[in-house]
Amino acid sequence: MLTAVRFDFDPIYEAHPNYFGFEPSQWLHEFISTTVNEGKKALDLGCGQGRDTITLACAGYDVTAVDISPRGVRDLTEVADEQELSITCRCQDVTGFAYPQSEYQLAIASTLLDHLLPSDIEGAAHGMLRSLVPGGFGYAVVHTVGDPGYKAQVEHDESFAAIMSETAGAIQHYFAHNELPRLFSGLGAAICACSEDSFWDESHGPRHQHHFATILFQKP
Repeated sequence: MLTAVRFDFDPIYEAHPNYFGFEPSQWLHEFISTTVNEGKKALDLGCGQGRDTITLACAGYDVTAVDISPRGVRDLTEVADEQELSITCRCQDVTGFAYPQSEYQLAIASTLLDHLLPSDIEGAAHGMLRSLVPGGFGYAVVHTVGDPGYKAQVEHDESFAAIMSETAGAIQHYFAHNELPRLFSGLGAAICACSEDSFWDESHGPRHQHHFATILFQKP
């Protein structure tokens, strides 16, 4: 754990209406482009300004989007209204979200679990599984210990500071190797695919590097 102080994205969103752009998270576009989505329901946890939410809604999903940032939710609501998208926005902490039983065909958490305190991660993961219908899919992306932010902030290696994300202060927990699939398989999910990859990101702030773990799982 790095710090229990909540990172405030509102000033960033105030200055940048589409801070993370509108390109969906890794793997997500590929997944929804190979499935029938019309009439299905999706849950987007930690939606921010809604890049994944908008992608899901445009693909045919009825989306519930949850985020603690009032500005992020406001920006997403404006886009949803302008484009007449089927999106329900909720401004609240995901740790207090009342996860319904078996309601969604898809639940996603893109760089959300790593923003939570370690004590809250399993509860949110369990909530994702609870909210899925049997046979429904879950998708999650987290930062790992291979990320420059971990090297710079936790290992105190300043040589990585120049290539870490400017929002690295939001990360409360960097996931260890294979920790993400162990988390969901331990809760009873079937792991469909998982990977750990490093890549350069130019979608927000100065060019920087990430190391992500990505998982696609299914509720039995």
